[in-house]
Amino acid sequence: MSLHYTIYGAHGLLSPVVPRAFLNSLSAQSVVGFAGSRSFSPYPSFCLSLLCQLASSRCRFAVGCAPGVDCAFHFPLVFHFSGSASFYRAFPERSSLGLPVAWSSPAGLRPAVALATRTRQLVAACTHMVLVPHRWGPGSRLCYRLCRERGVVVLVVV
Repeated sequence: MSLHYTIYGAHGLLSPVVPRAFLNSLSAQSVVGFAGSRSFSPYPSFCLSLLCQLASSRCRFAVGCAPGVDCAFHFPLVFHFSGSASFYRAFPERSSLGLPVAWSSPAGLRPAVALATRTRQLVAACTHMVLVPHRWGPGSRLCYRLCRERGVVVLVVV
């Protein structure tokens, strides 16, 4: 079972404070993934602030290809942390914007299957996960369940 930390009321924050225990659990060997709602996009300043706090540990980052939360973290990773980030895509046509593609779903999968498979691969690569569910849709629930099963440390932003 994994450790679970929560930032409450953070959707409206411009500069969240990451719990000290979560930061202390990071190392240079850590890989922090980002996942969450496809229908919600956190403020750019929120994402950059969170990334800067996490980057102080010299960890690596992983992000998916969906709109919403994935996209909100994808852009600052490309422009500020491209040397330490990788991209997981469910559909071959989705651009990594220059991030190295760590995994891509095979062509021809149904969209729901491609997204779920991508989520499994992303969680398998991570030691830590920042989950911004906004609404607990099937992808967020799958990500959270997989993290708990695999012992991935989770930071839920609600």
